[in-house]
Amino acid sequence: MVKYSGDTPIWFSVVNGNTSPNFTISPTSPGDGYAKYINGQDIGYFETEATYPGELVLDAGGTVT
Repeated sequence: MVKYSGDTPIWFSVVNGNTSPNFTISPTSPGDGYAKYINGQDIGYFETEATYPGELVLDAGGTVT
């Protein structure tokens, strides 16, 4: 999870209900096609490798979910 830590609100453009990576600090029309994020709000995700912190032991044919 990535949190915004700036002092000035940041605005992400919204396309079909999803925020896109295009952003601005002060949009010309904040309410039209932009989502506002302020300090401390979750703004996205970083992809990371999946790791398991313990020992993983399975029987033949077992599944991991």
